[in-house]
Amino acid sequence: MANPTIGFIGLGIMGKPMARNLLKAGYPLVVHNSSRAAVDELSKEGAQPAASSKKLPRRSEVIITMLPDSPDVELVYAGENGVFAGAKAGMLLLDMSSISPVVARKLAGEAQKLGLDMIDAPVSGGEDRSDQRDAFDHDRWQDLPRLNEPCRYFRRWARTSFTSAMPAQGK
Repeated sequence: MANPTIGFIGLGIMGKPMARNLLKAGYPLVVHNSSRAAVDELSKEGAQPAASSKKLPRRSEVIITMLPDSPDVELVYAGENGVFAGAKAGMLLLDMSSISPVVARKLAGEAQKLGLDMIDAPVSGGEDRSDQRDAFDHDRWQDLPRLNEPCRYFRRWARTSFTSAMPAQGK
């Protein structure tokens, strides 16, 4: 079975090494970032650039975001040119950002109304370990029908994981 194309938004201190690990593992990758330098760097390694968060889902099967804070995540997903505006029903959305649980729940609710599966999966480990496959925290497993699908992406950069009992726990 061929690897699905992953759309990755947020190529900063944590996101770029995570995206790079997915490329190394053979996943086709479409990338978008607020600054162009990281997109250009990963494009030289085989990733395809996307012009906006809205256009990225058109060329992806799964979306992963790794962004600095709640307002960034809200804009990338729910903004006029955000992921929700371009996503197809049934898509899997993984937000790896450490954000407010209030925002995580709000976005998950909006995603659900659009027929999208959204997982709040904040990472830990920091910059020093973001390229060394350190821990991620994943939520919403109990009610997600495609439980095993996200795990195969996480294994590309995480040595350990744990599941929270409640969805959208945020930071």
